[in-house]
Amino acid sequence: MQNEVKLHALLSGRVAEAVAVVEAMLAYAPDQAPLWREAGMMHLRLDDLPAAIAALEQFAGRTANGAARRRTQMLLQDLRARMH
Repeated sequence: MQNEVKLHALLSGRVAEAVAVVEAMLAYAPDQAPLWREAGMMHLRLDDLPAAIAALEQFAGRTANGAARRRTQMLLQDLRARMH
């Protein structure tokens, strides 16, 4: 059900609402790495770099996918550079 709410919000251009849904899902399932990635990418779309970095760091630390971890770490380097 939450995925449908999130998807509807995204399709309607309400990214802030969608990220709130994902963050509520993370409250119940904090070990779900894909949710952290989704949250990070949504925060990035909202231009909230600190929140994007925090969520993507969680993803990188939780994912078992080495290639995804490396890509995320490269993205994190770029985001940190943009903040300075």
